[in-house]
Amino acid sequence: MQIWANPEKNDTEHIWVNSERNDAEHIWVNSERNDAEHIWVNSERNDAEHIWVNSEKNDTVHIWVNSEKNNTEHIWVNSEKNDTEHIYEYDLKSTLSNGFHKT
Repeated sequence: MQIWANPEKNDTEHIWVNSERNDAEHIWVNSERNDAEHIWVNSERNDAEHIWVNSEKNDTVHIWVNSEKNNTEHIWVNSEKNDTEHIYEYDLKSTLSNGFHKT
């Protein structure tokens, strides 16, 4: 599974998974249709793989996977600089120690 910022708009308000498939596993934040509080993954399951925007900050630069564990599986778009020049994608199945790859 990969998550990345929309390359067409090159911003942090449009983040999704498997956009090429555009199916039930599609994850996105679409400011035109929804807001930062609505990100889903497999909403039918709504389980530990649920991904969402940090409700405390209510923004699109803090996205977590498996927040119950709140560990190194965090996924984000450069929350420190909060810009569009440093966008990362995260492979959940990565064998690398940190799992992050700059796009």
